[in-house]
Amino acid sequence: MIGLMKVMIIDDEPNIREGLKTLIDWEKLHCTLIGEAQNGVEGIDKILLLKPDLVIVDIKMPEIDGIQLIETITRKEIPAKFIVLTGYRDFDYAKRAMECQVNHYILKPIDEVVLAQKVSEIHDCWYNDKKNQIVLNQQCQLSKEQIIKYLVMGYEGLDTYVYRDSNYEELNQWFHLELPWNSYTVLLIDTIEKGLNFPERALLKQHLKKLSDYKVFFETEGLIGILAKNKNFEKHNGSLECIRKWIAMELHKEAIITVGLNVNELSEVNSSYAYAKYLMDHRFLYGNQTILHKKLIHQQQNKELSTQYEEDTELKLYQAVCTNQQNQVNNLLEGMRCYMETSGWDSEKIKAFYLHVYVSVMTSLVEHQHGLLEREFLNPKVFEAFYQQSNLFKLHGFIKYQFLTICGYIEEMKPQNTLGKVIDYIKHHYQEDLKIEALGKLFHYSSNYLGKQFKKETGQSFNSFVDELRLKEAQNLLKNSELKIYEISQITGFRDPDYFTAKFRKLTGLSPTDYRAELKDLPS
Repeated sequence: MIGLMKVMIIDDEPNIREGLKTLIDWEKLHCTLIGEAQNGVEGIDKILLLKPDLVIVDIKMPEIDGIQLIETITRKEIPAKFIVLTGYRDFDYAKRAMECQVNHYILKPIDEVVLAQKVSEIHDCWYNDKKNQIVLNQQCQLSKEQIIKYLVMGYEGLDTYVYRDSNYEELNQWFHLELPWNSYTVLLIDTIEKGLNFPERALLKQHLKKLSDYKVFFETEGLIGILAKNKNFEKHNGSLECIRKWIAMELHKEAIITVGLNVNELSEVNSSYAYAKYLMDHRFLYGNQTILHKKLIHQQQNKELSTQYEEDTELKLYQAVCTNQQNQVNNLLEGMRCYMETSGWDSEKIKAFYLHVYVSVMTSLVEHQHGLLEREFLNPKVFEAFYQQSNLFKLHGFIKYQFLTICGYIEEMKPQNTLGKVIDYIKHHYQEDLKIEALGKLFHYSSNYLGKQFKKETGQSFNSFVDELRLKEAQNLLKNSELKIYEISQITGFRDPDYFTAKFRKLTGLSPTDYRAELKDLPS
């Protein structure tokens, strides 16, 4: 009997812990609460002691936060699953959580219906894993599948018995393998999402038994492996595309198949497996391709030139989004995609990188321009969507869609004429070291032309307009804040306090200190 899934709650807020215990019908979800903790330190101790199957943990806690707790437990190889409770602005935590392969995020205030649904999904996976493990544990004797698995993945006992003595006779007698073969190729089968469960793997193996080239198979890490004896297997009615279509029709899942190297000796078959496993582990990089093999991967790699990620890409993306330069956004993102394809990173690191770039650009947009963007484009649902993308092609499309949508959103809020857009940009970025040459490049005009248009439309030179804008903001800060003079100088874009003082005196006839003093002397 499998029993109930054991759940632990860790949160530094007593009302949250109490609410989770009482609002959720744990028994109905086939779960039992085995403990709670009020901080990360206590949580780690109780997890090590009680060994829960699921931990619901707050992302922000004193001393040890939720992510540090998950990292600690993961290093100790305790097979617990995690649901993270998160607030609106916890993006740095979210990036780290993605790298820890957290199962779900729940936004506070907690919706008990959503939480119950996530717990139920985790329970289903947990229950299937437990059931499968029981069945596997009951198989005490070596089976044909296990022998094939040992042959493919390498096993010291068989290494001596088979490879060195070429003693195939008993293996052929027991398992009808007809060894040795002229060639060997390892194939691995998985599905794009959620994998194949135990009954599905059993159905697939029954189907494979009917195909002449695929009678020798094994299982490893939830994958179906095949040791194929005919290197021309793609020409038969059991082609890999036919297998993929059968899985789609009968199991209603999208399959991915990787093809290892073709080798001529049984002692080399582990290298075929290693290559097939490498392709499966890096399938995230290969877009919507569902059958991966050496020739295809080499063709794709030859199409993409190795590129270096430029440190100012985030700044360029921010400027391109601000100015609605959609071609530039696309070019910058394409450069990122090419870099990812040649980086050798795994899927979690790539997702974390893309999320970091997105959050960096969006944070700058919110701070310098459009606070209204935050709620719609900078929230936990967005960074959860990053985690859900199943391959690099979809992840690239997702971030591109987000940025182009934001381009349109910002464009609707701007003046329609070019100079109006330049002035709008200056008003939101006057704190920066603005140069008319840089603005000319940004808006695709020569600095001379832009300077003349500026003078014609505003009656001021570019530098005078920027200085006046900065000085007006300085006056406001002198009146409404206790900031020091040098701090106001920096905030308003004047890097030299003496230069700021001289400019301020020229505009008002007073130094910043005297100006603030006069304001205080005025009757309230």
